[in-house]
Amino acid sequence: MNNSSMPHILKAGLIGMALVGLSACATKGPEPTTAPPLAGLEAEKWRDRIKVTPQPDEIQLVAHNTGVSDTQDQALRALVGRWLSAEAREIVVSAPVGGPGSTASGRMASQVRDRLMMYGAPAPQVR
Repeated sequence: MNNSSMPHILKAGLIGMALVGLSACATKGPEPTTAPPLAGLEAEKWRDRIKVTPQPDEIQLVAHNTGVSDTQDQALRALVGRWLSAEAREIVVSAPVGGPGSTASGRMASQVRDRLMMYGAPAPQVR
């Protein structure tokens, strides 16, 4: 290779690298794939390494004298959706008993229970 062809090769290499970089920006990434379930010894190998600790899904709502707000309604609808997807056992609605605001809290808890059932939670599983 002589010195006069070096700038052309360098220029072509830089242009090629720039095109590769631009094409990476313009393309979609690979589609996500779902790994096949692990079976037998393969599953055993990971069972001791990966710990999953289930925790309750919880939302906290402020009691309003006017009842459930639109934002609270959306949160309840989303909660039931997650609950149904997780095939969970029950939904527990709790409210303070006694003290200031307990009457409004009791009414709110009743409305929340009604909404949960309206969005698909079976009555025996909502307490």
